[in-house]
Amino acid sequence: MTQLTTPYNFVPLSTKVFFPGWAKDSRQLSHDAPLQNGWCGNLRIRLTAETPLLVAGTQNGAERHPLKVMGKYAIPGSSVRGMLRNVLEIASFGKFGRAVNDRAMSIRDLTPSGEVYRKQINANTVHAGWLKLASGHGATLATVEPTGMLRMDEREASDWARDARLEGTDPYWMALDEEDPSSGKVEEWIVVRTGAVAKKRQDFLFRTRPSAAVLPISRDLFQQFAAAHQHNPLWANKQGEPGDLQKRLMEGKRIPVFFIYDPKNKTRIQAFGLAYMFRVPYRHSLHNAIGSKDSSHHDQRRLDFCEALFGLIHDGEDEHPTSLRSRVGFGLALATQAKPHPDTKGIDVVLNEPKPSFYPAYMKGGQTLMSDRPQLAGWKRYPVRTQAAPQNTNVGIKGKTNDNIGSKLFPLQKGATFEGDITLHNLHPEELGGLLWALTWGQQANLRHSLGMGRPFGFGSLKIEVLQLDLRHNSDASQDKNLSCPKDQAAMTEAIRQLMQPFEQTMETAIGKWASSDQIRELQAMANPAFGDRAAPQLR
Repeated sequence: MTQLTTPYNFVPLSTKVFFPGWAKDSRQLSHDAPLQNGWCGNLRIRLTAETPLLVAGTQNGAERHPLKVMGKYAIPGSSVRGMLRNVLEIASFGKFGRAVNDRAMSIRDLTPSGEVYRKQINANTVHAGWLKLASGHGATLATVEPTGMLRMDEREASDWARDARLEGTDPYWMALDEEDPSSGKVEEWIVVRTGAVAKKRQDFLFRTRPSAAVLPISRDLFQQFAAAHQHNPLWANKQGEPGDLQKRLMEGKRIPVFFIYDPKNKTRIQAFGLAYMFRVPYRHSLHNAIGSKDSSHHDQRRLDFCEALFGLIHDGEDEHPTSLRSRVGFGLALATQAKPHPDTKGIDVVLNEPKPSFYPAYMKGGQTLMSDRPQLAGWKRYPVRTQAAPQNTNVGIKGKTNDNIGSKLFPLQKGATFEGDITLHNLHPEELGGLLWALTWGQQANLRHSLGMGRPFGFGSLKIEVLQLDLRHNSDASQDKNLSCPKDQAAMTEAIRQLMQPFEQTMETAIGKWASSDQIRELQAMANPAFGDRAAPQLR
């Protein structure tokens, strides 16, 4: 059996989400009123690339080049922010729901093991109907009129389409008279071609008249259908522009669809599509798979640690504000030294990854979204390494490459350094401690961050150092608590250790054995180049 290998791993989801007490009160997240125990100030940091680094700025076709600002290589503050936020979201036991786009997933499994799919889609369950948009803006977005269906030889249907094109008529909407097997009467039927499929032998005839009562299609069900058919040329092209059938529907015309009834209610449609064996929505959404671990992971009513610190755009209708400004600002990090990679022709790689619906890559324990209580594998992380090992898998039959999937990277050499500032405003001691913990990995000198393109191949391993602390404590008029540029490295290390303590103590109290939890151990393991090097044969 072929073993599935991936260049990433997962930090498991926790069964508990930490919601800080200060996040309940908007006054404790204020920009205007100084917190009695709050900190303001500035951190100066240095980022050193320990493997080739590419934070892309310009793109020329498949080529990706490093960002330059005012003639200098640079790293945007937003990139550093995103990198640190992801670490702190995991370390602070934050919500996972924000990290997941709850897209509608669907399946069409024609393999011998696709028993779950074949149980839903077979000759006894699939019916024909005419789909039409409903008038008005109510809960029913569209309707389906069930109708009769006959099978037609695919070659004959193809001949009909060819003749129609030659005659200048619509090659899809072709009517002919056929005898209805159930009644013996001659009826008018429409030739329905469902697209080109390998080894396809049959197309279909749909009776023009409905054979049963109209069935409603809800907005959610229609959106599931649209998501499952976003790459079907009959519905939309690669640019997302409407295909022939979608245009007909938008013009108020009806289009042929195949559907299955809800097994618990024969007056409702469970799913529908444009092909006889269409893609069926999974039983569960991605958010359901998160909620099976703990529903708090997508709780919109409460703020987690990072939402309170970094801000958010909130579109829920509850007591929280619709938006919250970040109290941490990340400036542009400019290169103090950086050289282009010696490979002037660029490094050929493929940066594609499995779709979220490819369950072996993202689900826990071989589960699928059809399982009773599916669970996602967790927070996706690329283990860092000491050496980059790019792979060019863009080689197909007879050595030909696919220009649509290949990328050519032009990274900076190992050893590039950048310096930038992080501005802090009105931070709780726990928040300042958490930010310093994420920057320094809790002062574990052997751990590294990862940033930019090519991380699956070991690019972007970063060491971060805090060069300067310039902090002011809100409540101390005598300035005794202020920290401004500790005199030496030992003093800096001790200052950071003390500032991290409120965060570490808070997490230990909230989680219990936080430092030795599976989440922290896995997070730190994937930041350890020694682990990444040992696991390199499986990181492909």
